[in-house]
Amino acid sequence: APPPTPVPSSSAPPQLPTQINSKPKKKVSFSHLQIRTYETILGDNPSCSGGPSLGIGWRYDPSHYSATVDEYEAHQARLYSTPSGEKFECRPEDLVLHRFEREAILLNTGYTRQDLADSVRSLNKVKNKRRQTVHNLPVAFIEERAEVIKRTMRRWMWKKKRTRHMYDEWKKQDDVNNGRGQPVR
Repeated sequence: APPPTPVPSSSAPPQLPTQINSKPKKKVSFSHLQIRTYETILGDNPSCSGGPSLGIGWRYDPSHYSATVDEYEAHQARLYSTPSGEKFECRPEDLVLHRFEREAILLNTGYTRQDLADSVRSLNKVKNKRRQTVHNLPVAFIEERAEVIKRTMRRWMWKKKRTRHMYDEWKKQDDVNNGRGQPVR
């Protein structure tokens, strides 16, 4: 049956049905999720405070964890609740892996102490370059101006050398045409 249409009355202005005026509401929902486990590799992030950094590789374990969102949320609630039933509050410092923890993870995945030492050395080089860049920022504009002047001078000298022989050839040809010199061969 079609929806009832309002009957206009003399005391109230006519109104349209609300179904016509309102747009359908868009809705997003999730039902299932999959969690993949990726390989842990020796990272190259120089922001690591000390020791080697961890990274995530491209390879992953083909067997993955599948569950509904409700099952996953229930699992997380059990995992992160205290014995008294209170919710466990995760602080930012709880998410930090200390140097010895990162080293243990990397050693367990097959890296050698030499690999870790080489990585730390290269990270320290990058950190020193960043530190030097930050230290040189106040005078960077002077270096940039000097580079511009240097490029301009080089271009000017190159142009002078490049066109000088053309002038000399023209002058010799002009002298020959006017009877003042030897013909150019």
